[in-house]
Amino acid sequence: VNTLVSSNKTVIDGLILVEQLAQGRKVQFNTMSLDVSFSVFVFSVLQTVQEKQPGRTRQLVAETLGSLAISEWHYAFKVGKALPFIESLRNCVIEGSNKDRAAACKALGDVITNTVSLLYNERRHDFEVVCCMAIALALEHIHDGNDAVRGMVMFLIGNLFLELSTLDLLDNYSFPPNNIQSLFDSAIVCLQDQSHKVVGNAVRSVGHMGAVLHSYPVLFSVDRISFARCAMKELTTKIERAVGGKDHATLTWKQRSTAKRHGWGACNSLGVLLDNIDTEDYGELRDIWREGFRALTSCVHNRASLNEKITLAALRALAKIRVKQLTHATRQTGLVGAAIIECLHILTLESNKKFQIPTRTTMEPLTNSIDVFDASVILNELSEPEMLSLYRFMSELRVSPTAFKAFVLAMKEPGLTISVDIEKRFVTKVQLDTKDVNTQSNLQVEDTDDEEEDEL
Repeated sequence: VNTLVSSNKTVIDGLILVEQLAQGRKVQFNTMSLDVSFSVFVFSVLQTVQEKQPGRTRQLVAETLGSLAISEWHYAFKVGKALPFIESLRNCVIEGSNKDRAAACKALGDVITNTVSLLYNERRHDFEVVCCMAIALALEHIHDGNDAVRGMVMFLIGNLFLELSTLDLLDNYSFPPNNIQSLFDSAIVCLQDQSHKVVGNAVRSVGHMGAVLHSYPVLFSVDRISFARCAMKELTTKIERAVGGKDHATLTWKQRSTAKRHGWGACNSLGVLLDNIDTEDYGELRDIWREGFRALTSCVHNRASLNEKITLAALRALAKIRVKQLTHATRQTGLVGAAIIECLHILTLESNKKFQIPTRTTMEPLTNSIDVFDASVILNELSEPEMLSLYRFMSELRVSPTAFKAFVLAMKEPGLTISVDIEKRFVTKVQLDTKDVNTQSNLQVEDTDDEEEDEL
């Protein structure tokens, strides 16, 4: 360790080597390990470097801390070294150069990814300290004058709320602070930032923030309706721009590339938000929810002209939305029917095999949410061979009998021309499902009677 910091060149080269070693261990062994020899070594090196050359090595120290695996942090918290190093990252954001500050924010985001779950399960006090420190830092620097710092602050926020979304939080923690509303408001502002990197991290973060907010409304005293409305509106706009908005023809190649990246991220975040809206909030959010759903469907429809990552993200976003949410938000709109048509075209016509598995996953919640309006949209649009394919697919998925019944009811509407074969298949399916339900009900009655006889 002393040799490592004996000269300026040695300390820089040595820290780079240590950071690369840490990164390699993190990729290969990011699990708990009983071997603490590397942990002892790396924290000894970092402590010595900070004591002897605190200014010149801030960025490398931050990057090394961000590269450490769970086992290293487990050791550090156990011996009382973790919080001082995390505090040093906060100090670096306040005192360092712009490069140092951005590196420290990113490092703190990486540290949170590797410590929050560990601390929540084993060290609740330290869990609160780290979370409060991260939120306080974000509140102080989310509007920083440097683009890189703002971008990494949003990265930090995204990592924190992603980790919080995986925990079973209680309502009696001392975090978040009373001014947490301003953090959510600022995240929305960052969606319109002049820096595309800030926007990219904000797009990712608002989805995780919305998921936590709707899961723990008591813990986070934030106007969740306003946040959800603003976030969904901005994300929907970014998806529409990626698909080809009104100004698409005037964009430069670089602007179009940026729009595609933001559209991809927006699909991921919007899927999380659409699935986390409480049914009691639909009265105020139903219109913007439906706009978001239409935007995701348009990505599937325009897949030929889009980067395949955007289409895949849209399919996965649609698949995240539960049947309960779909049923409440899309009732009597035909939106689910339009989405099913696009998905069926992929399954029957699309040559890109990458789309097949996510589309099948997406079709399950969609087909289980079909109402009569959706069935009418589908019957008016699909050919007889396509309807036969849909019938077979629904039968394989064991879709709810309610969906098949919706088609039977829709077939009775005037003006529709339905082949006898297709109509017969759906009617027979409904009759068989009804018979099965009646049989199960009779069996349950018989079982009850047998139990009563046994008791006598």
